[in-house]
Amino acid sequence: MLRSTLSLSSRTVTKNCTNLLPTVQTVQTRNVRAVLSNSNEEAHTNVLHLYRKTIKMLPWIKDVFHLPFEVIKMRHIVRKNFDKNGHVKNRGVIDSLVTRALNDLEEVEMHHKQRGHVFHFFEKTEHTGRPVTLADSVLQSRDQQLAEEYGMTVDAAKTKALLERISSGATTTRRVQGKTVAERKRDAQREMQKRAQL
Repeated sequence: MLRSTLSLSSRTVTKNCTNLLPTVQTVQTRNVRAVLSNSNEEAHTNVLHLYRKTIKMLPWIKDVFHLPFEVIKMRHIVRKNFDKNGHVKNRGVIDSLVTRALNDLEEVEMHHKQRGHVFHFFEKTEHTGRPVTLADSVLQSRDQQLAEEYGMTVDAAKTKALLERISSGATTTRRVQGKTVAERKRDAQREMQKRAQL
């Protein structure tokens, strides 16, 4: 049987020339090797090196992926993710986390991750830990305007605005925040009576 071998950058393909069926053997292409620390101090040093490398790459990541976040906020988000795993003391787990983070960092650097992947990482952890969308910011500013207009807290202003909508007939009976509109109206009236008594 005749065999020919063709080497590619990511795999080696061996073809059997008699039946032309390829046999694929994968070859490791990643530059990141598993981090294996010999002591807790070495694991701590590896974490610090990873943190420094990540922080140094943030301006480049912002420019290349056209992210709308400030570098200072991106640093804060990275720091929060490092602090999230600060309680881990097992050296094997630390090495695993560092290896995974280095792989992610290399994928960003090599453009294996697209803009959406990188954007989602920074978006999902900004401020409250949940995505901040345009609708959230519009609703938040609307709630603040209502509170200033009525001179109340945000929740009381929302309730008063809802009562006004109900009285004008703009809202039907449906559940809002787990309560029916009638229940919210009753709660708002009770709250207003309590405020009047004070």
